[in-house]
Amino acid sequence: MANGNSVHRIRVESVNGGADVRILLRHPMETGTRKDSVTGITIPRHFIEEIHFEHNGEEVMAAYWSWGMALNPFVSFHIRRVRPGDVVRVHWTDNKGVSDAVEGAVALSSGKPGRV
Repeated sequence: MANGNSVHRIRVESVNGGADVRILLRHPMETGTRKDSVTGITIPRHFIEEIHFEHNGEEVMAAYWSWGMALNPFVSFHIRRVRPGDVVRVHWTDNKGVSDAVEGAVALSSGKPGRV
């Protein structure tokens, strides 16, 4: 994780020769249209612009977001041809130049739907 106090969560579970990846990112994702309830001043935009997904160091997907995404976005996807112990890493940069990352190793599935 890029910062020592990251609160992002990732779960990577092995399923049928692939892996289900679930990620919960903690980010304000401000649209720039809300106003502070006390001051009435518009809260500036603050959102994740670029997000990259890697499997064992190789990029498998990238996304380019805008200011319309939800607070603390949740991302879920499936990767094929993985083995237990493989590493999935997600890193991103927001419109203010702040970046962060989270990674997790592929774990054997418990067979029960899990939470992030």
